[in-house]
Order: sequence, then structure tokens, then C-alpha cells
Amino acid sequence: MSNEVRRNTGKNRVHVGQDRGSSMANKPREWPDNAKEARDQAASRINNAKITLDALLDGKPHSDIQMITLAAKAQSEMADALRWLEKFGATTTPKLIV
Repeated sequence: MSNEVRRNTGKNRVHVGQDRGSSMANKPREWPDNAKEARDQAASRINNAKITLDALLDGKPHSDIQMITLAAKAQSEMADALRWLEKFGATTTPKLIV
């Protein structure tokens, strides 16, 4: 890949030269504190849901009550994660009632 860049310098002239890049090109933007909290809370809730689902799917026998409890806990964690993300602009599909 070449670092050559063509720039229009006005009056139909084009300058061909090395791309010097921008100091901001690879620098990640800092998250605002409240968005960091939403990101971290959502990640935590998703991780909790995964741990709960892993317990449900571990191959060990579970009573009906245990299975319902684990599934409800995972669903609640995922719903909380969605609320945290929606709070800062994430769009989600409306819930389908079956």
C-alpha cells in the first residue's frame, strides 16, 4: 500500500506527495464518563447473563424450577444491558409478543 496522496491544491492543480497523516488518525477518542458507565454496566450484565446461561447449559440435570430461575435471571440481565445501552442512544427492535 502506498503512502502517496493526491491533493487538490486549487485551480485544477493536484499535488502528489507523502501522506503525513494526522495525529488524531489512530488515537482513540476518550469516552465521556457517563457513556463509560453505560458501556461497563452493559458489559457486566452481558457477562452475568453468559455465566447464567453456561450454568443452564452445563449438561447437568436441573429441576424445572432451577431451569426457569436461571433462564429468568439471564433474561433480566440482558434486559438491563439493553436499557443501559438505550440510555445513550443505542436503538433496539421493539419486543415481539408471541
